[in-house]
Amino acid sequence: MRAHWMLLPALVAMAACQNRATPAAEAEPAAGSASSSPSASPSASNASAGDVSIDNDLYTLEYSWPAAAGAIPALKTLLEKDLASRQAQLAADAAEGRDAAKQDDFPFRPYGLWVSWQVVRQTPEWLSLSAEVSTYTGGAHPNHWFD
Repeated sequence: MRAHWMLLPALVAMAACQNRATPAAEAEPAAGSASSSPSASPSASNASAGDVSIDNDLYTLEYSWPAAAGAIPALKTLLEKDLASRQAQLAADAAEGRDAAKQDDFPFRPYGLWVSWQVVRQTPEWLSLSAEVSTYTGGAHPNHWFD
């Protein structure tokens, strides 16, 4: 599979270009922390979090991003395009692997791709993301890296 390491600078640049005047007190609370406002209700940006999970005979795909990333329309569009690209490549690679397994008479093990984008740091003007990525192509173990 192609490395998607070049996506991170684009994601950071897109987040930096947003003219968001969100006060620091309104920034998304860290995982496990309580909201700073007692009357705060779940924000609309929670609906912008991405969480895709596909499991079939050919492959398993899990791809997610936090609400803070989904709340920035251009960034959400980039993540959706990245998801579509990675899914198409995964499906093609897995189909090729399945065909090779059948031709060479060995068992096919479904492929896998797991991408989890997370907030590294968020300020009113910046959103920094990183992703933990794992792939499995039928070998002894998955491969892991960061974007």
